[in-house]
This record gives sequence, C-alpha cells and structure tokens, in this order.
Amino acid sequence: KQQPRQPQQPQKQLTKHEAPVGSDVATAGSKPEIRFHGYLEALRGALDREQMRKSRNYQGADTMRTRLRSLGVEIDDSTHTFSVGGLTGSYDLNLGISAQEVQFVALEREEARRSQDYTRSDALRQWLTQQGVTLDDRSHTLTTGDGFSGSYDLYKWEPITETVTETVTDVPPSFRGPGAVGDFDEPDEKRLRSE
Repeated sequence: KQQPRQPQQPQKQLTKHEAPVGSDVATAGSKPEIRFHGYLEALRGALDREQMRKSRNYQGADTMRTRLRSLGVEIDDSTHTFSVGGLTGSYDLNLGISAQEVQFVALEREEARRSQDYTRSDALRQWLTQQGVTLDDRSHTLTTGDGFSGSYDLYKWEPITETVTETVTDVPPSFRGPGAVGDFDEPDEKRLRSE
C-alpha cells in the first residue's frame, strides 16, 4: 500500500539582500538575475592563492583556499579558473586579467551604485581605472586599454568574447586598490616573476 504523498511546502523566494554573494535570485515578474557582488574579492583571492602556490607556499595557499570556500568561491587548479555564484573567472598568472574579469568588476560596481554604496562603487571604479579601463556611465560601456569594449548595463549586458586584455608580467601595486575586503589589502611583494 502506498503512503499518501505529502504536499510540498512552497520555497521562500530570497530577496537580493538575503541571497548569498554572487547567487542567482528571482525577483517578482522577472527572470533570475546574476549577482556580481564579491567578484573582485574572489579574483584577488584566487590570484593571491596562485602566487602562493607559485612561490611554493602551499600552507598559505591551502589557507587561502579555505577562506575562498567560506566566501562561496570554488577553485579549479587544473584549468586555473574559479567560480562564484555561477560566474567563472581565470586566475592564470601567465594570462593576466581578461576583459571578462574587467566586465564582471564593472558590473559589480554598477550593482554597488544601484544600491547606493558609493564608497564601494568608487573603490571599484578606481581599481578599474588602474587596470586601464575607461567607463562611460551614460551608455554603461567600458573600454579596456587595448580597445575591447562591452556593456556593464545590468539588464542588457552580453559577455565580452575576447579572452585576454593583456599579458601581465608584473602586476603593479595598484592592483590591490583601495576598498579591498579582508586581508586581501595586505601589501605584497612582486606578484609575478619573469621566467
């Protein structure tokens, strides 16, 4: 004899403010939207961790991996990629920072602007400027130093298909930028060494 089926309880829809960093959240009358908050922190952490691995500081790299996991960031060392909330980025020290990473940070900045977190928004803009990125807030377009452009309109953006904006052999101290979260603000030695 079969047991009667219990009715399922409806799941509560999370608001943007209740959702985990970088998660997809459905809003009334709209499709799920991607959240970009925390992307720059994930990118910095993944790059810092990779530099530790390159320097053979495996204990520090393991500690950083644990910290990143606590933030919802997953690392794939075989492909040098990380993911947070459905977004995927690269932390390959030989490739540098791609236009995709720049676009995701610009989208994170736009989220901060829309939520009126102007301190965070300004810090993200400064980091982008230090990477050679020009932002046009009227048209919501970004242009990288090597001429690639894309949208950072939260509702109309399409991924930039270019793979790498430039090959980085030495990441300048400005990479750290103000407004970094947690211990990612610590000054660091030369990030990359020419082989």
